[in-house]
Amino acid sequence: MIYPVGQRVNGEINNITELGIFVSLDQHHSGLVHHSDFGDEWPLAQRRYEVGQTVRVVVDRRRGHQIGLSLSRVNDDSLVDPTNNYRNLAPADFERVLTKLVRRAEQENRHFAKLIAKED
Repeated sequence: MIYPVGQRVNGEINNITELGIFVSLDQHHSGLVHHSDFGDEWPLAQRRYEVGQTVRVVVDRRRGHQIGLSLSRVNDDSLVDPTNNYRNLAPADFERVLTKLVRRAEQENRHFAKLIAKED
């Protein structure tokens, strides 16, 4: 899987060093949340996070196969997630589209519930 800049993803912390926090993204990819991402809070962050913990990160830079991650910029609007199908949706249309998606999901849930009930 390719991780483009701006993509938000869950990962698992696999190591914490003086350099930063190393996060496994999948079986073949990992990235680094550099200690500078925490600024003066780095000593606190080293104690707050632990190996095995799941974290939400954003890809904030790529250099070859190296993936730079950030915990502090996960909600940064300037890093647009290219995998978000709704990134170009006008705010006025968001509620309409979301309502439509919720209705479709409810219909699918009812459909699957009926199928499961028939199997019993």
